[in-house]
Amino acid sequence: PEFRDFVRAHAGRDVEPQGHPRIYVSRSALPVQRGSILAEAALEAHLREEGYEPFHPQKHGFAAQIAAYKAATHVVGVDCSPFHLLALVGDRDQTVGVIARRDGDLDQAFARQIHAFQGSEVAAINHLRRNWIEDHATRPSRTSWGEVDFPALGASLRDCGLIRGGDWPAVPDEAIREQIDRIGAAQGVRFKPWEGKPGTAPGDED
Repeated sequence: PEFRDFVRAHAGRDVEPQGHPRIYVSRSALPVQRGSILAEAALEAHLREEGYEPFHPQKHGFAAQIAAYKAATHVVGVDCSPFHLLALVGDRDQTVGVIARRDGDLDQAFARQIHAFQGSEVAAINHLRRNWIEDHATRPSRTSWGEVDFPALGASLRDCGLIRGGDWPAVPDEAIREQIDRIGAAQGVRFKPWEGKPGTAPGDED
């Protein structure tokens, strides 16, 4: 509790809020080796229609990232390390949604961290249909790709108050296969589906 009090009092104290009120913490500009969810471009398009702007943390210095997180009233993203910074510099009035991109309950871990530090409302949203992992891998990791149920995801984001619409169509299986093939070709590896039970994957982050 003492550390959390210290963080709330000092983290980002000298940085003025600056940025869009609704941001999507995106992984779409990262190298494919870093993993994400499949059809992330479709997710960004849906969220743009809801007034969100994609935010690519790796393109900004820490001060700009802090300013963006302090300015945002609504934050959505897939489970990834930038949420650690949001936990330190956000505020209790923010509404946050953390979308699972891999099995292992990382969405829940980030949600607990953000709520513990700031007291904000955080939804952990897991609508994974399956994980796609490298052919040599045995379980999902920070480099795997998550296939998400888009209709269910849209409904959950709406129920959490993060969007108003949410009637999102499913991503065709053909589009999923084509993207997986492109990712595999770019990395020189093959990907395979992994459908183990949630909670069996490692808790590594990136």
